[in-house]
Amino acid sequence: MMNVKEAVRNNLIIELDKCLSSLIRYDVDSLMPLFYVLCAHHEGHLVSIVGEGKSLFHDKMHIQPIEAIDGYESHLLKEEIRTSVNPSFFKGQSAEAVFKFYSSCNEHINEFYQDIIEHIISVYTSNAGKFSGVNVTTQEIAKLIGYFISECGAKSVYDPCAGLCSFAILPELNEVDFVCSELNPRTKVIADIRLNAAGKHLEINQEDSTFNWRGNSNCDCLASELPFGLRLNDRSLDERRSLLLEDFVLDKFIESESLTSAVLLVSASTCVRGNNFRCRKCFVSFLTCNRLIFNMLCFYEMLRGTNRGQKFAIQKIKRANIKVYPLMFFRPIFLSLGKKNNPVLIIR
Repeated sequence: MMNVKEAVRNNLIIELDKCLSSLIRYDVDSLMPLFYVLCAHHEGHLVSIVGEGKSLFHDKMHIQPIEAIDGYESHLLKEEIRTSVNPSFFKGQSAEAVFKFYSSCNEHINEFYQDIIEHIISVYTSNAGKFSGVNVTTQEIAKLIGYFISECGAKSVYDPCAGLCSFAILPELNEVDFVCSELNPRTKVIADIRLNAAGKHLEINQEDSTFNWRGNSNCDCLASELPFGLRLNDRSLDERRSLLLEDFVLDKFIESESLTSAVLLVSASTCVRGNNFRCRKCFVSFLTCNRLIFNMLCFYEMLRGTNRGQKFAIQKIKRANIKVYPLMFFRPIFLSLGKKNNPVLIIR
């Protein structure tokens, strides 16, 4: 039987879905008025959505700037959310949709704040798909990678393609520090909102990690879900570099002595691509010289939720004693290193 709290939450999600159906235009900017009001309420501000001007039917709604009401606005509210989009998004139909949700559900927002933010992100990325420009690591994948990070004994993790920081918000990694880089400014804004909802105090560096690699800092673990098949701009390359971001990151891991372990989500083709032979050959040398562990897990795209049918792999690399993890729902895979009869590891 559903208890009162569950009933309240379910009703709140229903009303939120009505609001989202009016806001979602396959453009993340259309969600900023809702994020603005929710974040302001969560920070304890007085939210004002008023009518301005007259029409034959109703006033035109307008979400007032918090700074104009309380005299102060946090960096997240002002610089990242409000001033990052056209002011027109805070007026008219968008403001009216937010007003309907906020006026009926504001007393329960703080109680379910993180659930609300997570639901908005989930609905938006599911509806917009590849057009959203925002990639969310599924909960199953995030928890699996989080498990490997914990097992590595990592104290500080570097994520060069942080996206929405799905690993940093995991409760089991509360004691782990994160250094995150994200290129897309809109993705960074949503990630900051998500971290704020999770109570995480983490600064995301908006930058291209191929130009500003932070793996040589105090981090001891490299963990990331890398964009599949992303070719780098020629400016990111020198004669030693591979063309794909996945190969670039693997190269940088080898070069970064402070990084003692890595957990990377990459396309399965990384295991067999001919044009990254030099990179894979380096791992053979590393395996011989440093007892480098190279665990490769391959499983289907169904856990990721998009790009159906495409396989992908998790690479877990660690300079330590070899361990094999019995994961029953993963298919075994061989890591080819240019010789079909010379796999590095088999996962059973």
